[in-house]
Amino acid sequence: APGLAADFRFKTFNGSIYSDFPVTALPARAIQEEHHGAKVVFHADRYTGVRVNSGGPEIKVENLNGEIRILENHE
Repeated sequence: APGLAADFRFKTFNGSIYSDFPVTALPARAIQEEHHGAKVVFHADRYTGVRVNSGGPEIKVENLNGEIRILENHE
């Protein structure tokens, strides 16, 4: 995957994220607000975003326990 270029969105409950590609943090997404009459509902994005190289398609990864790894193939 030497040409990997993507925007990753990660969500992990009890784990870590590791990449051996150059990454930059993406800004947090704004909280969404919905109005239902007198009631207001807020939706928060609980994903952490990183851009690998120049960025590209969005890839979402969720994990409960353990590591999330984005590794270059070192054969």
